[in-house]
Amino acid sequence: MDKITIVIADSHQLIRQAWSFFLNQDSRFNIIGEAAGAEMLSEMVTDRKPDIVLMDIEMNGVAHPQFRNWMNTIRYSRFIVVSSAVNPLYARELLDEGIHGYITKYSSSADLTQSILEVSKGNQFICTQVKKRIIQNGSFYREKEEKMSLLTKKEMDIVALVKSGYSSKEIAGKLFLSVKTIEVHRHNILRKLNLRNSASLVNYIARL
Repeated sequence: MDKITIVIADSHQLIRQAWSFFLNQDSRFNIIGEAAGAEMLSEMVTDRKPDIVLMDIEMNGVAHPQFRNWMNTIRYSRFIVVSSAVNPLYARELLDEGIHGYITKYSSSADLTQSILEVSKGNQFICTQVKKRIIQNGSFYREKEEKMSLLTKKEMDIVALVKSGYSSKEIAGKLFLSVKTIEVHRHNILRKLNLRNSASLVNYIARL
């Protein structure tokens, strides 16, 4: 049986190497490239046509509309995103957008392996942590889901980056927006979630 070919994309070399080392131990997988940014990734995927792209959703350039549009045109590769957000709503939005799999940076190695196997078969995959969050939170999650559903896709991206500890200046750089625009988005996020300040936002999303 042919091996599943994989390209790994993350801004941090140590993370790319760790994923490569782990996945290369499995005879079913073949790592055929590593990318440190969106531009490098798009060139590599176009040239090598991997079966699977394992990609950090918070990597530099990924949020750019041009890159997102490019992803939606790809039919020969399937994308699994890795996020710091254990957030069912965010995961569902990305899957609806065309992403094939969603795992978190806290997922188990078993989930990582299973995500590749399932997505390579044409199935969608959501990691165990996100599934458990839906069950465990019950009415608490449903209340949060109602509030989070008020946020736009761009605001959800900003929430994910805030959760990862990025400042407004850093978020502006990643999303190719001005710092003023990011601050406006953050104000709107606080208003929609009925929160008073950035500290309360950090506490609120800590459980997402």
